[in-house]
Amino acid sequence: MRVALTVAYDGRAYHGFQRQSSTSGELTIQAVLELALQNLYGRALQVVGSGRTDRGVHAFGQVVHVDLPSHIPAERLPYALFPYLPEDVMVVRAQAVPPDFHARYGARSKTYVYQVRLRPFLYPWEKGLAYATQASFDPMLIRQASQLLTGRHDFYAFQKQGSSAQTTVRTIDFLDFVESGDSWWFWIRGDGFLYRMVRIMIGVLLSIGRGELMLEMLHQVLSGTVRANFAAYALPPDGLYLYAVHYDTLTPFDPGPLPPRPAGYKLEA
Repeated sequence: MRVALTVAYDGRAYHGFQRQSSTSGELTIQAVLELALQNLYGRALQVVGSGRTDRGVHAFGQVVHVDLPSHIPAERLPYALFPYLPEDVMVVRAQAVPPDFHARYGARSKTYVYQVRLRPFLYPWEKGLAYATQASFDPMLIRQASQLLTGRHDFYAFQKQGSSAQTTVRTIDFLDFVESGDSWWFWIRGDGFLYRMVRIMIGVLLSIGRGELMLEMLHQVLSGTVRANFAAYALPPDGLYLYAVHYDTLTPFDPGPLPPRPAGYKLEA
């Protein structure tokens, strides 16, 4: 029985999602999930994730698939796995899926959100969950830059230098932010992301909003008239969350009203 698990986690204690080598000693979300499944079923089982998340990145709706014995109904797995998982990792939904469902190759798009706190500090219990800044921003400039980034472009400039991606053309079909108290939540949905692309994009948007980077420069880079790399603008992983993975055959899990969604965002797009 192939099962799709939707997993939420606080990534502060983990070296990303993907399992590291057996000798690295780095704790990952994949390793924790596989250990929980092994403890529940009494044998080694491998989960396949929709993709990597970096060290310190969080998730509301990471999706994995795993082939399991059928003696536990799929819908009972969140409860069955709960005692075997640490407090910062939770399976929030489990569904039986067709044998050809693939968490990675079947993903049509992904949504990420990034939380920016508009104050110079974070409370101790918030550290690692948001990016704090006391800078002043022009929201209109940020929205204009967001419109430039939306669409199909060569995002060569928005990757960590030395990345091995075979193609850097991606489509961003939604990019906006919503204000909630002293937080800005940036929302971005696309058909794929380069290494650190989301963190670089949000960093570029904030730099434009501060007046440190000109809107015209972004336009020139996206149009190909200027060759540049924006990797230096990457924000830390602290405020980044994988919100949802979108499939043609699987409805995304809805985590509820938080974080607040901007107008126009549809979970089932």
